[in-house]
Amino acid sequence: MLSVRQFPPYPTYDHHQLKTALQIQPHERVLDIGGGHNPVTFAHVVLDIDFNTGIHRDGTSLSIDKIQHDYVQGDVMDLPFADKSFDVVICLHVLEHTSDPQKACEEMMRVAKRGYVEVPRKWTELYAGHPTHRWLIDDCNGKILFEPITYTVSPFMNFALPAVWNSKELVQQAYEIHLNVPCIQFEWQDRFAYEVTGQCNNQLFENTELAKRHYAFARHVLYWGASPNYGLFHAEQAHRLLPNQKEYEQLYLIYLAFSGQWLYAVRNGLGIKPFLIAVIGKVLLLVNRSVFTWFRRLLKHMDEFHGR
Repeated sequence: MLSVRQFPPYPTYDHHQLKTALQIQPHERVLDIGGGHNPVTFAHVVLDIDFNTGIHRDGTSLSIDKIQHDYVQGDVMDLPFADKSFDVVICLHVLEHTSDPQKACEEMMRVAKRGYVEVPRKWTELYAGHPTHRWLIDDCNGKILFEPITYTVSPFMNFALPAVWNSKELVQQAYEIHLNVPCIQFEWQDRFAYEVTGQCNNQLFENTELAKRHYAFARHVLYWGASPNYGLFHAEQAHRLLPNQKEYEQLYLIYLAFSGQWLYAVRNGLGIKPFLIAVIGKVLLLVNRSVFTWFRRLLKHMDEFHGR
């Protein structure tokens, strides 16, 4: 069986509710893998591979609370803990980042008696995606299936993310009410079944290709009208990895301008044409957001008028 209990959707957005759903007992020792920027409040130990760059967290820094948690820097594929040293392991949106999910799965089952895993579904990855994700993940007949990502640029241009980000209603639907639709969620006890098909092409996640991935992501989310703060980190990463790539530099400077750092962007080489694009684009984004906000309000008034 894939999970010991079916409880979809698991409320991972609310740690108190998640603790209740997972039936965490006061005596149980809990490990949170990869939760450095937002560790579950009931975890005793928080393990994260990256305490500095935040490359897998969109640049978000770690949330350090040494009173509530012990922190360990380590890799899920080689956990620095003894066998069954934890009662419960929580692993939220980590496995898609690993180069070898087989090692990661086996390590979790080695160090803990039971656990909870959450990962994006295959279709979510194709429509939304992230530059540092390495696997398309699905579930079938009680088994988690891992298929390596073979493309550099998202086949559907990450179109789904800005649609969600720009809508409070969709945020609530996707990240709370129906979280089990875009994500695979499951509990396990002792072991869970999985299958890895093929090997990760690590070259897709090294300097040149990784820069392309970050650049494409930053360009796509801006293209679909996302607020600049969602793509700024990725534009910066593309420029940092390949500083001599002109289009990467200009996109990063456009992002800086969009984010209000106009003078800095100009001083660092933002050309006249990109500057005008940034000015016009900033205005259009604001107008577009306002128009859609008013349009949605009109539709709500229409529903109220018809008694829906």
